[in-house]
Amino acid sequence: MSQVKEEEITQIEPSVLLQILEAAPDPYLILSPDLKIRAVTQAYLTATLSRSENLIGKNVFEAFPDNPATPEVRTVENLLASLMKVLRTKHPHQMPTQHYDVPKPLELGGGFEEKHWNPVNVPVLNNAGEVIYIIHKVTDVTALVNKQDEVKDLTRERNALQVGLDLAHDIQQKLKEDERRLKEAQAIGHIGSFESVLPGAEVVWSDEMYRIYGLEPQSEPATLERFSSFVHPDDKLRYDQAMQVFFQEQRKLDLTYKIIRADGQLRIVHTLATVTRGAGEQDRVHGTVQDITEQKLAQEKLEANEALLRQAESVGQTGSYEANAATMYFRFSDEAYRILGYEPYVVEPTLEWLNSISFQEDEELVNQRIAQATETNQPYQYIRRIYWPNGQLRYLEGKGRVIYDEQGQPVKYLGTIHDITDQIRTDLILNTINEVCFELDEQLQFRYANRKAYEAWGKNPEEVLGKGYFEVLPENSDSDISEVITTAVQRKEQILQRLYNPIDERWYFYNATPSPTGLIVLYYDITDRVNARRKIQQQQEQFQVLIENMPDLISKWNKDGVLVYNNPNFEAKLGLRTGGELGKTNLEMGIIQEVARPFLESLQKVFASGQPQDHSCDIQTPEG
Repeated sequence: MSQVKEEEITQIEPSVLLQILEAAPDPYLILSPDLKIRAVTQAYLTATLSRSENLIGKNVFEAFPDNPATPEVRTVENLLASLMKVLRTKHPHQMPTQHYDVPKPLELGGGFEEKHWNPVNVPVLNNAGEVIYIIHKVTDVTALVNKQDEVKDLTRERNALQVGLDLAHDIQQKLKEDERRLKEAQAIGHIGSFESVLPGAEVVWSDEMYRIYGLEPQSEPATLERFSSFVHPDDKLRYDQAMQVFFQEQRKLDLTYKIIRADGQLRIVHTLATVTRGAGEQDRVHGTVQDITEQKLAQEKLEANEALLRQAESVGQTGSYEANAATMYFRFSDEAYRILGYEPYVVEPTLEWLNSISFQEDEELVNQRIAQATETNQPYQYIRRIYWPNGQLRYLEGKGRVIYDEQGQPVKYLGTIHDITDQIRTDLILNTINEVCFELDEQLQFRYANRKAYEAWGKNPEEVLGKGYFEVLPENSDSDISEVITTAVQRKEQILQRLYNPIDERWYFYNATPSPTGLIVLYYDITDRVNARRKIQQQQEQFQVLIENMPDLISKWNKDGVLVYNNPNFEAKLGLRTGGELGKTNLEMGIIQEVARPFLESLQKVFASGQPQDHSCDIQTPEG
């Protein structure tokens, strides 16, 4: 590192320059090559919970040490490496996002405050090309980092919920198929029959009856006593009571109960029986016994999975529905009712009712979408605005498909509804900001663009959404803008950069931030700001030249009477060594007490009142 003259390091800017610096809207530190803090903006003090008097003159790492609770982030090491690189290369260095916690004042509880920053370090060179200062600028991205973590967590949670919904839907469809097959099996048999002549005890069983009870067909005589011997002890009392009522009152018997088969298997059977009375003949009992074990288990499993589906729908705020194509009578899931603003089953779900709670302009559009899907045999999608009973307006996204019969006629509609009110509100907010905002997927195709973007590009959504970035904006193909976007996607890291667009001769500030599904880009015009800064810089340079060449003696003192700045004529007239008296009082410069003390008293009056004070004195100069 080259040696820098002491006066170039310790010389302080004029007061107007310091005021401009301290009032700068962005957080800045001015560091000397020995990494001591020489100046700081109010924005930096606010962002780091600091006070100027606790920073000026300190080594930056003494002022901002590592948080002992997070040694793994190695922030001090990273910042030191960047600063040394700037001193070595004499070029700016943009650091990646850093987790750098700041000390909290005791009045705020002490300890450290979690912070995430985007730092950039810029050297200030003298005419000899030596580094005399380093400008350390930071951007507080703590909220954005935390928000990105929340979004990632919410995305993972929603994906997990969607997997659960898909699984529950598949299970539900499978169970319904099992139920259909079971009904077919019941239709072709699997039902045992029996017959008895009252009041006799002998019973005639069919072969299937024997199989249901685990016996070989016709392997033994069938009796009522043998019939009842298979009943499970838990159901025996209920069975006996039902049979007693049946024989005494000769009413229809309809009973489900458990049995223990001859081979020890536990089964569930359903018995139906009636008494037939013939003219002049004995009464006869006719009945059937059906093994419904699988049906019962399937029903329990279906109920359990329907409960799981209801829970998944509730968590995911997604409801499902089925509508009869002929009557347009709906069957909603519980969550669908809640999304529509009602408790389950408190209203009759018809198309007329659904239209009655919908935004009037949406009714015709939704009906057109569904009619078109019916004609083309394609899935449909729509957004419907509805009113809850309390008058609140909600936005619903609907998706569905049409089910046809063998003749190609629509029989029902299956679909889902999802409350996207919060998403719509976000889009409305993005459309009100004065920044261009758009989202690209991983293939750099547009997923979203706000109103400001369409205005800036002179395009409509049909010309943008779903198309590639360089297809829509080919003029940016070989530009700095292209490099920002491709770098952010490839590295999966945020890029903040000021760019000049030679096409419209404007300056823009770009913020390209990777998202779980691609890239979100915001940019806005900073041409006026850039031009204003250039103008201020020119004025500063002109002011500096003016101050340095004024024939008057100009100096600046602090409230302790210490000299902090003087122009060359001040040193020349008083015979002072160039830069040698900075940091001294007038007494320390050798000014006699009779002159020095009244001058100090005059200074103290200025600081106390904030008003100018006239002061005159006689000082012996080398010229006499």
